[in-house]
Amino acid sequence: MIFLDLDALLHVARRTLDAEPEVRDHGLLESGRAPPHAPGFGEAPDPTRHQDAAAQQHAGARPPAG
Repeated sequence: MIFLDLDALLHVARRTLDAEPEVRDHGLLESGRAPPHAPGFGEAPDPTRHQDAAAQQHAGARPPAG
């Protein structure tokens, strides 16, 4: 599995959108693209790759609160 750094991720977004992407929160984008962390309490919170990917997608897709 390949994890893109932030510059590479933004490059892909520019090429895909054919425009400069609007990023509201660079910190959230950075945490969303980071490799998964070690499991807590001895087991993974999302046991399969698909569940883990879905959880990360959901966290990044929610609209801002308020």
